[in-house]
Amino acid sequence: MQIIFLLLALTIVAGARPAPSQDPAPAKAQVLEVDAVAVDREGKPVTDLKPEDVEIWLEGYRLPLQSLTVLSENDERRQRSIILILDDVTITPDLVPRIRRAATQAVERLQPGDRAFIGLLSGGGLVTTADPSAMRQAIDRFNVRATALSRPDDLSVQVFATLTNIARQFAEAPGHRKTVITIGPGWVFDTPVPPSSVSRNLREEWTAALRAMALANVVLYVVDPGGVGSSRTTGGAAGLARDTGGYAFLNTNDVRGTIGRIMNEASSYYILKFEDPPFFRTAPLRKLELKTRRKDVTLRARRLIPGTGTR
Repeated sequence: MQIIFLLLALTIVAGARPAPSQDPAPAKAQVLEVDAVAVDREGKPVTDLKPEDVEIWLEGYRLPLQSLTVLSENDERRQRSIILILDDVTITPDLVPRIRRAATQAVERLQPGDRAFIGLLSGGGLVTTADPSAMRQAIDRFNVRATALSRPDDLSVQVFATLTNIARQFAEAPGHRKTVITIGPGWVFDTPVPPSSVSRNLREEWTAALRAMALANVVLYVVDPGGVGSSRTTGGAAGLARDTGGYAFLNTNDVRGTIGRIMNEASSYYILKFEDPPFFRTAPLRKLELKTRRKDVTLRARRLIPGTGTR
């Protein structure tokens, strides 16, 4: 994302009132962009929303919507970046085949022109390519890795660092939306902050990860391969994935359907534009809420957008 800063140099003679033609032009307001997914009750994309169907709220204040655009087939912003992050740290060996299967199903849904990456929670990337055969070979090599990570907060720091690094690495990638699909337990990727009784304060790491993902327009999805009854958390409308505009698919055996829905959302979404209001700009993160008047539609966007602050 490129931000253009306009510097105005004004020289005013002391005590003199400028003529009307010399009045400085008002500073141009910054326009913010947010993308949003609209789905019906069955989780299928909805592509006919109109501006009057949508409300934007920032820190509790309603803002006017400047434009609402659904991506067309030939829009260059539709080019996709798909990043798979596989948990090789916390899983048991019996889940390795399930993770391989879920990752393979994502590879099978790649389209010509997609940019793809497979990485590991323990660090490092397996492969960066759009060649399905190379990606399948990398997936076949995936396995549990012995690691020194033992404390819950150390694992949390690793999760946040992985997401932060991925966001920064793909910040300038072609296209608009970057989709990160983490495959592993929901408590690792969707609710990575352990109770304060067993963890140090991770607010700084949490903030850094969410800011980096927002600035790079990275959306997080979590796919728990354990199946029905295996997840400690509920996912869905809560958690880290939802904060980025994504979703956590937990306690489901329909991994193929889940992967299909994620890949559909990666290329079927709206871009909303609105003016950055003059309040709360210096906060590191600001609360955003999108509402729709369509009762049969769920509108989902990131819930936290960056301000100019860093902490």
